[in-house]
Amino acid sequence: MLLPFQLIVGCKSKLFENETVNYNIIDFNLDQLDSDGNVQFNLKSKEALIDPTNTNINISKLRITLYRKNTAIYSISSKVGYFDRLRNIITLKRGVLLKDLTANNNSEIYTDQLTWNLNRNRLHLDGNIELTTDSSKLIAQKATYDNTSNQITIYQIKKYEIYNFNNELKTLPAFSLMSDKAILYRSNNKLVFYSDLNKVESKINLNQ
Repeated sequence: MLLPFQLIVGCKSKLFENETVNYNIIDFNLDQLDSDGNVQFNLKSKEALIDPTNTNINISKLRITLYRKNTAIYSISSKVGYFDRLRNIITLKRGVLLKDLTANNNSEIYTDQLTWNLNRNRLHLDGNIELTTDSSKLIAQKATYDNTSNQITIYQIKKYEIYNFNNELKTLPAFSLMSDKAILYRSNNKLVFYSDLNKVESKINLNQ
């Protein structure tokens, strides 16, 4: 399903030998709307290349503002991206960063790659995931954000650490935990850990 979008650009075209005209766009700005006409996301980039045969978009140095119920919830940036208009999937790579715009604890998520299925309203994060706040750090391999349920499910957790606010260097955690999976309920900022194979294991540093 292709959803409507609004495109605001100043562009120049490049003509190749096969006479296919691609559009090289500077200061690219796109609003994608959902089926109800609400803004699903806004995408801005320094440069974009649009293939007119399928309207697919190659993007560089981009920033996406993700909306939920008309409220901006995440700012997402990366060095490169690709918007497959036919499949309605956005793929981001190289320096992917998600900043939570609703939290008051400077929550950020770093990952190697993000694949966003717009039809299912889900973002899949893959590779070297690091979720940080002012006082905690979670390291994992995979995660999925469901924009409908407003939940982040985190898989293959390597470690989760909570630091004392007095420990500015974050060299020794006050609390650490090992688990197979966790779910972050963004509606109340509640993080719940689960373990299918082993018991959830925790350690408390009483010297903090």
